[in-house]
Amino acid sequence: MKIKRSINFIVFGLLITSLSVLQPTQAQQTTVYGEGFPHTADGEGFPMVSPISINSPLNTTYTTNQISLNFTLRALFNSSQGSAIMTYSLDGKDNVTLPSSIVFVPIEATVTDAKGRQRTEISQFASYYTIAGSVDLNLQPGQHNLTIFGHYTVYSMSDKVGLDSQTVYFTVDDGSLSVTSTVTSVDESAPNSEIAINMFYVYAGVFSLIAIAVCVLFIKHRTKHKIVNNSNITIQTL
Repeated sequence: MKIKRSINFIVFGLLITSLSVLQPTQAQQTTVYGEGFPHTADGEGFPMVSPISINSPLNTTYTTNQISLNFTLRALFNSSQGSAIMTYSLDGKDNVTLPSSIVFVPIEATVTDAKGRQRTEISQFASYYTIAGSVDLNLQPGQHNLTIFGHYTVYSMSDKVGLDSQTVYFTVDDGSLSVTSTVTSVDESAPNSEIAINMFYVYAGVFSLIAIAVCVLFIKHRTKHKIVNNSNITIQTL
């Protein structure tokens, strides 16, 4: 009985191990700003501004190191109703204030009064403000990443602060870069390490399943052998 209990514990342990090995690793959930409405500090929506649109630089390769950074976004408030503090970070360095301006964009709408007369006027609901800014960058050759951060405050919503960010990746190549080593290190080493990890999990899972099958067959063999022995003892006693 002790042997049987020990084997049962071993089978149970191997089963738990195989399930944990074969279960896919769950990716960490991270909050990504800039998708949909910007997020506030408490995670609620802040539908007073649109996501930041980086017009330049783009996700491409530039042959000059003189690049203009410019962005635009839409807002439902002006400078007397709220504030928009824009900053940017180049290659993970400290944030730099990004000068910006707010311009009113009027949208006309046709309004019908109670007597059925129509007139065209500026719509208070459809009109908006454009927040834009630009700065010239002098960059070194190589790969770069640039993130623009937005910090918005509407005075009538003192308990809500809008936070948003957008990131762009680009390369500056003025002809002095040797493009041989950087591409291979990104394209080959990372997939090989990922394949090795996946193969480890596959082999570990197969080993666990084989061990469980062997233990089950051993238990069946022991049970059958015990039944045969009990039958022989009963016949000899009669």
